[in-house]
Amino acid sequence: MTVKLTFDRGTLELTGLSPKADGEPLPGVLWDPRTGSCRAPAYRMAEIEQVLSRCGIATLGTAAAWPRPGGRFAPPPLRPYQQAALDAWEIAGHRGLLVLPTGAGKTRIALAAIARLEVATLCLVPTRILLHQWYTQLCGLYDAGVGCLGDGTRRLRPITVATYESAYRYMARIGHRFALLVVDEAHHFGIGQRDELLEMSVAPMRLGLTATPITELQARAQSDRLIGREVFRIGVLDLVGRYLAELELVTLTADNDAAYAIAREHLVMPITCDIARAERDRALALFREGRLRALVSSRVLNEGLDLPDADVAIIVGSSQGAREHVQRIGRVLRPREGKRAVVYELLSRGTSELSRAERRRSGLVTRTPVSQGAAGERAQAKLPGSA
Repeated sequence: MTVKLTFDRGTLELTGLSPKADGEPLPGVLWDPRTGSCRAPAYRMAEIEQVLSRCGIATLGTAAAWPRPGGRFAPPPLRPYQQAALDAWEIAGHRGLLVLPTGAGKTRIALAAIARLEVATLCLVPTRILLHQWYTQLCGLYDAGVGCLGDGTRRLRPITVATYESAYRYMARIGHRFALLVVDEAHHFGIGQRDELLEMSVAPMRLGLTATPITELQARAQSDRLIGREVFRIGVLDLVGRYLAELELVTLTADNDAAYAIAREHLVMPITCDIARAERDRALALFREGRLRALVSSRVLNEGLDLPDADVAIIVGSSQGAREHVQRIGRVLRPREGKRAVVYELLSRGTSELSRAERRRSGLVTRTPVSQGAAGERAQAKLPGSA
């Protein structure tokens, strides 16, 4: 008996089969009376193939048909903890979430995974800034041309980077073309927003990257289902001083809503969602060149911005939780020789902000890498065309 698996608009159509195989239920498979065939979410393909294989049923249209990318890969060198993270992910079956602080080189781990596997890969990022950063780094990794979906570009290649929004629009057509999904800032998934994006891909290998994992039980269960369980974790305090800049936290009292007042009073360039992209890019370029000595922002710079020359952060009105706190501090933790990062956090005296600040700092506490069995032992030992 042979079952044909066909990718159909973000779903998997199974012909020649009932919802059960030899009495064993097929994960996510339901009967579709419209087509007279079985259907399942695309991301269930690997599980379905495993069940069919156990039942002695052959399949057509499987991952074996994926072409390998041409060209050459140049794997980046890894630090010991980065290698340990990659090892833990590989031992977990090339599926899972890596939790590392901002500035610890999560992208480098993903690049090493892509180079090692040499399979068709789609990298998903939340913002246009990250889109261009990933595109540049992927071009340095792979010499046969990198695809890009987002910010006005629509070019599909075996190695492609896409914003969440662009990938969501096209996944119903391209969800069968990639064997590996790399999900940057993976904490955006599992909470309902754009989860369907990951459901529409058949990719059996999934690598999630974040500095701030989801803690809510239901959302974490959803993330585990779509990306994989957490397989490695390391905290800020494990790395500062050696792999990240030396860190000093200074807590003061002040008004929570002083960000724009600071910009006006001290003539500091503000970066907000209301600033046009061209003006924002110019300000960031001037900051990197040293021609602007300071920037003030609310939340726009929380994720992904790479400014290794920044060494002082003043956090005004940090009313959010540990996740945002880690993201904000991470802006100044990018390492540079001789650098020591200083973070000032402004709080209101006599309010609950003081106790909340202590809880936020829990996100910086040293934590043991999360892994099981051999993965844990190994980690601790090492510390194409248009779409």
